[in-house]
Amino acid sequence: MLKMEIAVNLLVVLEMVGVNLSVMHTCGTRKYSGRRIAAVFLLFTAGLVGGSYVLLSRGSQFGNGNDLFSVLGFLYLIPIRLLYRESLPRILSIMCSSWIYTMLIFVFSVHFSSLFSEAGFALRVLLVQTGLYAGTVWFFFRWVKGGLLFLLHHMNGGLDKILLAVSVGWYAAAILLNLTFLYPKALILRLVTLCVLTGIAAMSYLLIYRLVKSCRNETQLQEIAYTDHLTGLRNRAGLFLDANTLMEKKTPFSLVFMDLNRFKSINDSYGHLAGDRYLCWFSKHVQELLDSQGRLYRMSGDEFVCLYTGRETPEFVKNIRLLPRVIQEEKIPFWGCSVGVSCYPEDSCSLDRLIYLADQKMYGEKREHPPKA
Repeated sequence: MLKMEIAVNLLVVLEMVGVNLSVMHTCGTRKYSGRRIAAVFLLFTAGLVGGSYVLLSRGSQFGNGNDLFSVLGFLYLIPIRLLYRESLPRILSIMCSSWIYTMLIFVFSVHFSSLFSEAGFALRVLLVQTGLYAGTVWFFFRWVKGGLLFLLHHMNGGLDKILLAVSVGWYAAAILLNLTFLYPKALILRLVTLCVLTGIAAMSYLLIYRLVKSCRNETQLQEIAYTDHLTGLRNRAGLFLDANTLMEKKTPFSLVFMDLNRFKSINDSYGHLAGDRYLCWFSKHVQELLDSQGRLYRMSGDEFVCLYTGRETPEFVKNIRLLPRVIQEEKIPFWGCSVGVSCYPEDSCSLDRLIYLADQKMYGEKREHPPKA
């Protein structure tokens, strides 16, 4: 009877080992063919099971859910390290992510089975565990292929070490929680469990902090990439990004293309620093006219584009033409600008086409009404 119980307990362990090795095979970079790796694992498992059977048949504590078998999982690190092109920390990150899943399934199976009589306990654990795997393993491997692989490939800058620490911590917590349930009078065990959970909480917050900081840095880099450093406006790349967003939402807008008249003469007569202030003055006043009904962009040099989402496009263009003709702060004349307008979706659903149409209308106006000296 004892030998049968040990055999059933070993089947419980083999189920867990099978899931864990499958996760490693999915995430790890193999050194050898799948057949050779499978053969090595089969031989290693056969030796491990045989040795465990002999040793455990002489004891009575195995099989009561006390996690003595968990040491077997660590022994698999030996062939895994030899068969895969992965560092030990990376292997531990992969395996701990799987061990957490299989350990929690096991713990639930043990404590659910303990609600009934002791007779057939080992078999009941096996059946419950098998049922839980049948209902959850597909979802787990879906996460492994999508979520875990993504984390492993993109976590760097110390985040991978924090992930490893959190993974090892949760695996240890699963073991300790199970032992705490089994031995509720063991005060030291409860204190150790509490310390481990405290450490996991601290590491989790550190991981969240590093991720938020990383996202913040990425956001700042994006702002730099999409911003014109002189005027503070969004640049050409920002225009394409924002216009595509409006198009995806089917939001109508007018693309207002503006070219400053005689800007070269400002640079030649007053200097490039004055020319820079000229551009900033124009940007500031047009943004005031927008009044949260669109956004202004600097395309290049003296060319600007506005994505106007308001309903009074002719009135907006008219107000641009009525800007003061003298920049009082600089005592520099403002020569106005030539304007061309195209509308989405009436004129086109292509941003390139909208820019082309507005640009042609702007140059048409410049030819018909050339700026006067």
